[in-house]
Amino acid sequence: MAHLLLIGQSERCKRIAFALIVWLQMFIAVIWFLVILGVVHSLHAYRPRIRSYIFFIFMQNEIM
Repeated sequence: MAHLLLIGQSERCKRIAFALIVWLQMFIAVIWFLVILGVVHSLHAYRPRIRSYIFFIFMQNEIM
């Protein structure tokens, strides 16, 4: 009987470990998605400012 209890506990530990691994992989995927989303957002947020700054410098050089 003791052998069967150990097998049951072993299976339970394997299931818990598998659930934790799956949860961790999902968590890592969500983190990467948020990082990529932030990078894309920051690139699009700063692009108009850079373009207007370059345009401003170009217009000053044309005036002089």
